[in-house]
Amino acid sequence: MSKFIIKNKNIFILLLLSSAYFFTLFNRFSLTVLAINIIDEVPFLQDKLGLIGSAYFYCYAPMLFFSGIIVDYFGSRFSLKIGLFLLTVGCLIFSRALSLTLFLVSRGIIGLGSALVATPSTKLIRETFQE
Repeated sequence: MSKFIIKNKNIFILLLLSSAYFFTLFNRFSLTVLAINIIDEVPFLQDKLGLIGSAYFYCYAPMLFFSGIIVDYFGSRFSLKIGLFLLTVGCLIFSRALSLTLFLVSRGIIGLGSALVATPSTKLIRETFQE
């Protein structure tokens, strides 16, 4: 009976971490889908769309290095919570942005949050399925 409960708990953890990582991938590619709507609402951003898209990666790539240090220092669960919080805040700012500055800041926050979700997720999966 206890093996069955542990196995179900492990599967539940895997599903939660997979869904968290899905949201990082969703936010990575969502700008391509939303580009037409953003240009319709804020027409002066048409030539700045590439800059908005790259703001994500300018924050994501360096933060991957530091996220490993943060995960080791603060722990996987806390880092994952902070990453999901940053993703949420970045998405809320992005949904209400009407200026280039807010678009850039929100995509940067989303990039930071995505990096803080990727590293702890893989570490938690490794720790959960160590057997």
